Amino acid sequence: MRIFKLLFISIIILGAAAGIIFFRSSIYSRIAEKSASFVEEVKTLLNAQIQPKEAGEYQKMREAYKPLNLEIIATLVDKKESNKSMAYIKDLETGYEAGYRIKSRIRDAVISEIEFDKVTFLRKNGKKEILKVKYNDYPKYELSEIIIKENGKVSVDRLKLISNYSNLNALLKEVILEPFLYRGRVEGVKIRHIENNSIILTAGLMENDIIKKVNNRSIISAEDAIDVYNNLKPNPNNIHKKFDLTLTVEREGKPQTLSYNIIN
Repeated sequence: MRIFKLLFISIIILGAAAGIIFFRSSIYSRIAEKSASFVEEVKTLLNAQIQPKEAGEYQKMREAYKPLNLEIIATLVDKKESNKSMAYIKDLETGYEAGYRIKSRIRDAVISEIEFDKVTFLRKNGKKEILKVKYNDYPKYELSEIIIKENGKVSVDRLKLISNYSNLNALLKEVILEPFLYRGRVEGVKIRHIENNSIILTAGLMENDIIKKVNNRSIISAEDAIDVYNNLKPNPNNIHKKFDLTLTVEREGKPQTLSYNIIN
């Protein structure tokens, strides 16, 4: 009799334990289901808030945060009238090069500031992006290899010049220029200062010289200076072609002519 009682009590205990285990697992299962459902609801809510409804809007959002794929080739700064400052910029995706001023629009950005070696853009997303001019780490050629003086003639090795001075700013770091005004009109560019051992000195120019023309073209704006530099750069139309470059300069009130033979 006693054995039956013990057996009965054991069955009751085991049944109770099984019931508790089933109850707990049922609760955990419901909690897990609710949690999974809650997580999915949160994901749906976040996706609805963050992701645009249309693919086109999503692409625009990506473009707004994508860095500008541009290269600053040169900056010409007018300290007196900043609106006349100019940045020459290359679109690395299309290869298109052009000059831009403050408030000019390029891609989804507007130029807000132009400094000597950097340009600040205001993006459509409200953030600023600053791009800087890139310089060569060190010169590859000696000045005597670039400017060659023989028999009273001066030749300029264009490929070596561009190799040392990869952009106009690299050249402008060695000299301080300012517009030359006569009766309120710009009539050239005055060389206010030249660094020692500059290629500008080697080429025969001096401080206080006023450059008035290059190959009979008047130099009165930033665009003129950039065009002269671009004409020196090798391209499929002029590579390995020799040509003459003539500077019309005013030195101590007297006209001077500096001639160069451009080679390579």
